[in-house]
Amino acid sequence: MGSEHATLRKLRRYEDPGAGIFEEFLDSRLGPGRALALLSGPLADARATGWVLCPTIGPEHGNLRRLEALVARGLAASGFPTLRIRPDADPLHREIDLARRLEEVEAAVALLRVETGAERVGVAGTLFGGTLAALAADRLGLAELALVQPATRGRQYARELLRREAVAQLLAGDEEAPPAEGPMHDLSTSGLAWIRGLSLSQEAFDAISAVKLAEDLKAFGGRSLLVEISPGGAVSSGVQKLADRLAELGGDVVVEPVADPLHAPLGEYYYRDAGLLRIDTRLELDRKVADTISAWALGAGAAAASQVA
Repeated sequence: MGSEHATLRKLRRYEDPGAGIFEEFLDSRLGPGRALALLSGPLADARATGWVLCPTIGPEHGNLRRLEALVARGLAASGFPTLRIRPDADPLHREIDLARRLEEVEAAVALLRVETGAERVGVAGTLFGGTLAALAADRLGLAELALVQPATRGRQYARELLRREAVAQLLAGDEEAPPAEGPMHDLSTSGLAWIRGLSLSQEAFDAISAVKLAEDLKAFGGRSLLVEISPGGAVSSGVQKLADRLAELGGDVVVEPVADPLHAPLGEYYYRDAGLLRIDTRLELDRKVADTISAWALGAGAAAASQVA
């Protein structure tokens, strides 16, 4: 039995000597939905700061997993132990639920500290994952924050989820469904809508809609990176307002605009047909974002070390 257990442990851990990192699924589950925890870390000595990557709460999470993997591996290669959350481990908890996701992030922060001995913890996320990261950093008093295209207005994000699902249903060609029906109709009449296999209750919709990120942050005074992606490399008013709020709270804020044609919105399916081939339109962008976060984290880590010294 002991040898079988050792074999199973080996199967859940992968080492890449060339990159100098390992990846391992941990025994512990996170939050009420029992999400999986995937730890990436350096094979050599780890830095004192660790990172937790917060997944977004909607169906776009699947299209952001590669970006999360690149960020985690980039941070690990730079010496930062990094924990990813896989929230779909339990099919009974496939819900769009702000409170559940925040519980998972809090559990992930605690687990990272136990597993790695990290003295400082940063959180990072994309889209509403960035929103979760900021809320968690503020609530838990964390050290660093890296956000990629964060959703600064919860109501806009929640309504966009419903709108895209309505468009998907129309494209599916359900001619028997009356035009007035759709996810927004379902939510208003039954209190529950389904979005690509995820349930969204009226209570969850209201909780997400209540988020006004810049106004909700009350205490976070650490270092933060805001990555804004647009075709022209412009910074939106929402992200600028968030940056101003973080600076007002006493934080060290870096806003990093990234120009990209965005053939598909961030979080959407990013392959494009080109004749008989299917082209990946986001690989270069994902790599650029991951490199940007790793480079900033290294700089922030050096600044923290100099302050301690």
